[in-house]
Amino acid sequence: MIPSALERYTDHVREITVEASTVRAALHAVCARWPALRPRLFDGASLWPYLVIFANETRADLDTQLRDGDRVDVLAAAVGG
Repeated sequence: MIPSALERYTDHVREITVEASTVRAALHAVCARWPALRPRLFDGASLWPYLVIFANETRADLDTQLRDGDRVDVLAAAVGG
């Protein structure tokens, strides 16, 4: 799932199905479909620090392995004080 703040870069599609073996590959597949999303997710090769990734409701990183049917959620971390 893509954060609502970024859905304008995916034609307002929030749930996207891709085939990928890692979170990184899944996000790159999404960015291949919607190139304007890439600079909002990635700072070069790294995920922006204000984004948090979950795979099947467990905190994940870009190298987390995925299996068929896994769900990846991209969330914008709350910041402030």
